[in-house]
Amino acid sequence: MAREVAARLDARHIERDALGDDEAPGFAALVAAAVEAAGRRWVFDGAPYNAEALVYPHACERRPRGGLARHRRALENVVKVLTGIL
Repeated sequence: MAREVAARLDARHIERDALGDDEAPGFAALVAAAVEAAGRRWVFDGAPYNAEALVYPHACERRPRGGLARHRRALENVVKVLTGIL
């Protein structure tokens, strides 16, 4: 689904599994580099375990106050909407 969403939005698709083991040293740096290289339009495919602090804040254009929990809830709502569209 993430690949399709990225294609429809003309955004870069970042596949979490392609970045390696989320528990490996340097995983967060790989996620940060992928998000940075993607610019402003990207879709992160997979749960960003061990990299939430890098992904969620960048995923919201209008950053909700209240930390990662609020970012997560906002993004879950977006996924529900997109799932209904696709």
